[in-house]
Amino acid sequence: MRHNRVREIFNSDELLLDTRMHSPWGNEIDMIGCTALNTVQVVAEYGALETLDFENLCRAAEANNLGKIIKIDSAGQELRVQRAIGAGFEAVVFVDVHDRAEAEECVRIIRASTPGDDGLNPVRLVRAFYPGYGGTQAYIEQLREIVVILMIEKAEAVENLNSILDIEGIDGIIWGPGDYWQSMGQPEKRGTDEDRAIQTHVHRAALDRGVEPIVEINSFEEAAPWLDMGIRMFSLGTTVSILHKYWRQHGDGVRELHAQRKQTAAAAD
Repeated sequence: MRHNRVREIFNSDELLLDTRMHSPWGNEIDMIGCTALNTVQVVAEYGALETLDFENLCRAAEANNLGKIIKIDSAGQELRVQRAIGAGFEAVVFVDVHDRAEAEECVRIIRASTPGDDGLNPVRLVRAFYPGYGGTQAYIEQLREIVVILMIEKAEAVENLNSILDIEGIDGIIWGPGDYWQSMGQPEKRGTDEDRAIQTHVHRAALDRGVEPIVEINSFEEAAPWLDMGIRMFSLGTTVSILHKYWRQHGDGVRELHAQRKQTAAAAD
């Protein structure tokens, strides 16, 4: 069985710094491992990823001593989550949670099917628990170490926030403004002062209950007010968006330089 790097970070005062990726290419993780980041978040909710991809991404993260978080679709989540844990992921981000009952189900999906844990995870011969078959006390305890993170991204989740945060086994939350405002029928409010106020309320409520917020930011300057609040976990951009921003900025820049030179040449004629 393997050391849980994400749990180690959650149980310490260490910063958690990840970036989100959709790709099955382990070389991206090798590059992330050459930076100040200590965790990678695989957004399987958006990427075309299979179980074999999960295993290879985990191998790359382990080679770089990176924590391994995976974000899974809500549809069919029990099987996908358990396969991801079996591949080696140490933390799971659950999406589309509305109320306490759904949040409790997220914890049960991860925990072992044993008295006291009341989980849904059976005994399996999977990579994360090699060479054992599972079903041992060590297996049960290692499933308890898997970090459970919830997206707070539905209007109902905000309404039921306190009862969700009080559930034993919920370790972290992430604010999801796009889904929240879509669920409110007001997508234009994403990024507004009202959005920031609700996000702040969600983060403070989590901190008050010992649940760690992971804040999604696009530059290190954005971390300052959250650090002042006592938050120490951050997700720095998404690889496809980082690439798009670079290509857009510098591609437009080259075109502008070219246009300026054409204008200069025309004026000279």
